[in-house]
Amino acid sequence: EHVERVRMERSVCLDIWDACKDFGEAASALMSAIRDSLVARRATRAMENLDMFSGQQQLCDWMHDQVALHPFTLPTAEDRQISTWEPDGKEPPN
Repeated sequence: EHVERVRMERSVCLDIWDACKDFGEAASALMSAIRDSLVARRATRAMENLDMFSGQQQLCDWMHDQVALHPFTLPTAEDRQISTWEPDGKEPPN
């Protein structure tokens, strides 16, 4: 047995989309610009997938699949290093 879906209140999806809607519009504009750019289409590296920001339902589905079903991951070594970085070369507090 394994968890296939975590139920989230509809208001959670709406709140997340409300917070990300402007970014979603910017991501859509970026994708259009990339599709229209000859230079960008010739790039050898793949661009970041931003499809989850194309609409409220896509973002909610992505949140279910990528966040709600993986809530208890341990931080990686890189995450621990990033979280301990302090500006101005100061040592982090213990």
